[in-house]
Amino acid sequence: MCRFVHLTVLLGLVAFALVSCSDDAALQSAQAEIAKGNATIASLNADVASLNSELGTANETIAEQQSAIAEQQSAISEWEAANAALATNLDDALGAVDDWEAALADKENELVSAMQAHASSIANAVNERDVVQDRLDVVMERLAATEDALNKLRAGSAAAIAAEGKVESLQASAAELEAQIADLKGGIARLTGEYNRYQALLEEHCTTRNDRPLYRNTTLIDPGIITGDDPTSLRGVEYAGRGERTIYDYRPGRWITVNVYLFVARYPGTEIEFQVNPEFGGVAAAQAEVEVYASAIGRLPAFLLERAEHAYINDGRGNFGGNWAARSFIIHTENGEDFIRHGTLEEVFIHEGVHISLDGPHRNSEEWRMAQLLDCAFISRYAMNNSGGEDFAESFVAYYALRYAPERLSDGDRQAILNAIPNRIAYFDEQGLGPEQ
Repeated sequence: MCRFVHLTVLLGLVAFALVSCSDDAALQSAQAEIAKGNATIASLNADVASLNSELGTANETIAEQQSAIAEQQSAISEWEAANAALATNLDDALGAVDDWEAALADKENELVSAMQAHASSIANAVNERDVVQDRLDVVMERLAATEDALNKLRAGSAAAIAAEGKVESLQASAAELEAQIADLKGGIARLTGEYNRYQALLEEHCTTRNDRPLYRNTTLIDPGIITGDDPTSLRGVEYAGRGERTIYDYRPGRWITVNVYLFVARYPGTEIEFQVNPEFGGVAAAQAEVEVYASAIGRLPAFLLERAEHAYINDGRGNFGGNWAARSFIIHTENGEDFIRHGTLEEVFIHEGVHISLDGPHRNSEEWRMAQLLDCAFISRYAMNNSGGEDFAESFVAYYALRYAPERLSDGDRQAILNAIPNRIAYFDEQGLGPEQ
């Protein structure tokens, strides 16, 4: 600014000299030039003032930014210090977690050992109970025969009975048999108590046990697991005449002896005799029923037919069944029509085929009981409510769907089955029951 003031004074002296040395026109021209110069200088002075103002503002902004940077640097230092402390705490926590996991592994090993021992004892108890039950059935049959003979003798000639002395002998036999029955029933009660203790253990150790199973029963998972369009191994059905047979009828809930229609259904490596209740009224009507159910049975895997020898067909409303001891399927046609309508007939036969061909060596085995304990859940409500007799067959139907027809299950069903019963699935795999085994 001082430089501009000195310039103005100098110009004024020059102008004075010009006035002294020139005429008026020259003087006026010079004065006009001086005025222009003064205006330019004033404009430049204004620009400089504006620049100085902007420079001051910029200096203030820089100072503010430097202050903010200093605050951020301080915050970073504090964060780094906190992070270092957190890392130290994390190392301590990880060490504690390692210790906890080691302790948990020890506890789990102890629990598994205890569960294995209990699974073994309950398997033995259940097998022993089955043996006792078989003995009881035999004794009950003998008692019934004895009582029948005794009643016949009592209805005959009193003199002849007294002469032969059969009444006293039969009464003694009946008393002995009744004593045996009482002992056997006591044994069954004791073994049933053992089984109930097993169930209590299951409740105790499976704190996350699923009380809401995935399905009501596994034959309802998906009607498309096996369909009527799938191939059947049935090679033919041949009428074999009439014959007296003892078949099971769920309507009265007992075995009945009737003169049935007989048919032989042939499959690769095996035959099944279909015994049809005479209530159907003729060979043609009976054979029509056999063709339907024999064809559906032929869609099962071959190992589910290995022990099957008989199939009983009754009319009316009644359950389907599979009997290990009798090696037989039990069929009631009204229920069968429902299954056909819903698309679940073959799935029902899988369940019953398991009872016929797999129950014996597997259902009460130590390894199966252990799988139940480890899963701590049931695949269906039917399995949960009948864990001793139905869980194996129910679980196998889900396994069959998972291994033999996974593409026919939804992603949700596949994952849900794997999550619910992984140890049972592993058991089936280990027994060589999968399609690739």
